[in-house]
Amino acid sequence: MYYMGIDIGTTSTKIIICDNNGKIIYSIAKEQDLYSDYPGWTKADPSQWWLNTQKMIWLFYETDILPEDIKAIGVTGMVPEDLGYLSFTERYT
Repeated sequence: MYYMGIDIGTTSTKIIICDNNGKIIYSIAKEQDLYSDYPGWTKADPSQWWLNTQKMIWLFYETDILPEDIKAIGVTGMVPEDLGYLSFTERYT
């Protein structure tokens, strides 16, 4: 059995897969673009977080680990974060 960790950070999304002993078997990261409309402001595109996560998970299908071998998935993210709930959900529903 394996465990997957997904971390959506400010500058990149990272995914690791560990074995039962906590040894990292696979690790991958993908950088994200940051935007600034005003000095001192930084924003990111939530759709890029989702796309990066999907692309990296697909890369694990090229390994010898099968989806049913993943016992649990943990997800973390940067804080604080403010998403426009209505606009984000309307776009993806």
